[in-house]
Amino acid sequence: MMKRNENKTNCNKSLVVLLVVAMFAILLVGCKKPAEEPPVPSTSEVISEVVSEEPSEEVSEEVSTEVEFFNFADKYEMMAYLKKLNQTTIVDYNFTEGTEQAIIPNGGKYTFKGDNNILSVISTNKSISNIEVNVNYIYALEPITDDGGWSIIVETTGTDIEVSFTVMYDDGTSEDFTIYVTKE
Repeated sequence: MMKRNENKTNCNKSLVVLLVVAMFAILLVGCKKPAEEPPVPSTSEVISEVVSEEPSEEVSEEVSTEVEFFNFADKYEMMAYLKKLNQTTIVDYNFTEGTEQAIIPNGGKYTFKGDNNILSVISTNKSISNIEVNVNYIYALEPITDDGGWSIIVETTGTDIEVSFTVMYDDGTSEDFTIYVTKE
């Protein structure tokens, strides 16, 4: 009978060991972190919209308000340069020896030299039909020269005098100009 008890004890021990190993295995499996699952795509619909923001200011080339000075040999050389610009330009020119010619941009500041008080408005891209002056101390003369330039005469003195006028073109368009001159 002893053998039977011994077998039973061995069997019980084996069963206990087997149970302990099984429990240990279960504990190990339970402690192991679950594998991360790939994200599940949402079933809700995603709507993407391209938003285009309008610029708050008109985009244009940077325009300088600095007066440019030149020493053209004569009126023909100056006109060739102005034709390359292909725009309406405000100029102060004299071709006596030692004088410079000035090209005054819209918004620019210019100081007259000497007793001069006349500027020319020359368009090389459109024909000017009229110039409407917007201040009462300047006036415009119809073209009296072969370059088609209109003269703007400043009839007052002072610092940074506003010279404001509108150029009317034959094609029905117009362009506003304002410069600031100093005249003693």
